[in-house]
Amino acid sequence: MKSTTFGRLTALFLLVVLASAGLMADSDDFGFKPMRRKLRYVEEFYGLFAQNHMPATDSTEQNIWFLQVALNSPFVHPVQALCVIRTEEEHAQYKRLLRSRIAFLIAQGFMQLGYRYDKEDIYWFNLEFADELAKGFRIAEHYYKEAIAYWDEARRVASEIQRYRRTIRLSGGVIEAIQDEARRIHEGDINYRKIIDFRLKDLEKKREKLERAGRTPAPGP
Repeated sequence: MKSTTFGRLTALFLLVVLASAGLMADSDDFGFKPMRRKLRYVEEFYGLFAQNHMPATDSTEQNIWFLQVALNSPFVHPVQALCVIRTEEEHAQYKRLLRSRIAFLIAQGFMQLGYRYDKEDIYWFNLEFADELAKGFRIAEHYYKEAIAYWDEARRVASEIQRYRRTIRLSGGVIEAIQDEARRIHEGDINYRKIIDFRLKDLEKKREKLERAGRTPAPGP
């Protein structure tokens, strides 16, 4: 009885030792190494934007980068598209829709960046920061003008999409929302150019106000 018990304990001990050795094995001991696949397709980079676009995170620059890469990447195979694709015409419309959507989002991102360096108004107590404000206005102007380029592209493609809207209608929650957005851009319900032009003109007014205030002695204590 004692010998049987001893044998079982010995076997159990060996199993524990072997299991521990397996847990400590190096990845070099295996015949393959798992690797993360590099992102390649429009849909993959667009998906990263969707994951990172959270109100609580300050990731505007990162989102713009993802979207700019997406705009210059190949599309995934139609079988893996964001909606059901049956014909070449549907695939062409699908690509137009995503291009319009991505260009629109990049324009939106640049507008957000520009507004960070903008300022609602100039007051006498801002004068001690005149140089910083002037620099911020230059950066804001740059971002607003970048937004114009992408907005023009979004509007151009959205107008092209409308030519085929009666003959090609894609189905699916995601793509239908993009179709509706493209329609609203084409019809002027969404008009970022109007907003950007207003901000650029307002920037110029604030620059002039800053210059005039700078030539006037600041109020005494």
